[in-house]
Amino acid sequence: MLEQLTDKNRLTKEHTQAYRPTFALNRNTAGFTKEFKEGIYTLVCDKAYGPFVRDLDHNEYIDLTMGFGSLLFGHNYEPIRQAIQDQLSQCWSVGPISPLAGPLSQAIAQSTGVERVAFFNSGTEAVMVALRLAKAITQKKYIVFFKGSYHGTFDSLLSLRNDPQSGVAKEMVPGVTQAILNESYLLEYGSDESLDFIRKNSDHIAAVLTEPVQSRNPGLQPCDYLHTLREITEEKNIALIFDEVITGFRIGLGGSQAYFG
Repeated sequence: MLEQLTDKNRLTKEHTQAYRPTFALNRNTAGFTKEFKEGIYTLVCDKAYGPFVRDLDHNEYIDLTMGFGSLLFGHNYEPIRQAIQDQLSQCWSVGPISPLAGPLSQAIAQSTGVERVAFFNSGTEAVMVALRLAKAITQKKYIVFFKGSYHGTFDSLLSLRNDPQSGVAKEMVPGVTQAILNESYLLEYGSDESLDFIRKNSDHIAAVLTEPVQSRNPGLQPCDYLHTLREITEEKNIALIFDEVITGFRIGLGGSQAYFG
């Protein structure tokens, strides 16, 4: 099987191998095992159109996630490509604010019901700022997040397991110190036990952070759980933060809060 795969992706694999000494990419090591060593390399594409991407060996694939949700109209969709080209011909400087930023913030606010909109370079940065604001407003310091959720590469959220007694998140990778995670609780998403934990510890919980529909487990959509979570956080002065960076507007223009009512 590995031989068939590598024969099919010969140029892609050679490209990956050629730049390993200088190009550090975690995808080239994720899930590494000696048995599948020869089959661990990143797909390298040189062309994309509609729902398809093409690799260096001219194999075509269907992009099921459409650029992780950023290309829902398809790759190289002509109206979007033309709009980008038009904007590039006018102004694309870094520093001044684009005249499109204001109208875009207004459109997002109107569709989602949020009061104000801020733009960030990455989802990680957006989550960091949201948690910082929650701690500042509530004057509390602990955060809750859930197993199976993905919130970027912020150290305080890099955890896959917790202390079974305290619920405190435990470090996931080397370089993340436990001290950074000591104010983070990692709980089971959708469980009654997690709701009880939040109630009991509400005096020092600043925020509950969740992917309403987990990108790693989209079949789990606990509507009643989210409603109860909203009731608890509202009553206990806890910020409820929906991280929809990955799911985006695929759920609906109103986001998860509109979808789940």
